[in-house]
Amino acid sequence: MLDLVSLQPVALLYASDMLKNDANFMRAILPNVRILFSYASERLKNDHNFMLDVLAVHELACFDIGYRLRDDSGFILSALRIVDHALILAQASFRLRDDSDFMLAVLRVQIPHNPYLANNYYSAIQFASPRLKDNLDFMRAAYQQDNRVLSYATQRVQQELRPQVAV
Repeated sequence: MLDLVSLQPVALLYASDMLKNDANFMRAILPNVRILFSYASERLKNDHNFMLDVLAVHELACFDIGYRLRDDSGFILSALRIVDHALILAQASFRLRDDSDFMLAVLRVQIPHNPYLANNYYSAIQFASPRLKDNLDFMRAAYQQDNRVLSYATQRVQQELRPQVAV
């Protein structure tokens, strides 16, 4: 089946559930067949290590992350070290994007694949919940990590923080 899928990726549609649940088989086809990864089993899509391996090969596999992993802060923070934040944070659960500790941790993630960004995920704040963007304490803490986050705050918070910025 591996040879067939390599020649005709659409053949994966007809693979058995056992093959779609086989991490070794799915890893073997990934370099050539990202588009069909969505047919992997839910168990694999929710497997922390498997999904990190997949993301290292195909960033767009983030759209196939299982629902359990989308709500796993450890996984999302690990994935941020591999994939552009916009792709990963757009898939993170609302619960995580509404968690001030998690969102502040995102700002501290080291980005090894892009030395020009060093450890700077300031634009990740755009994915914070509306409640956090309007939370003065949260935005003040985020601002202390990187002053560019202010552009993502609500107008009210920007007005509150600007006088402190100007001083």
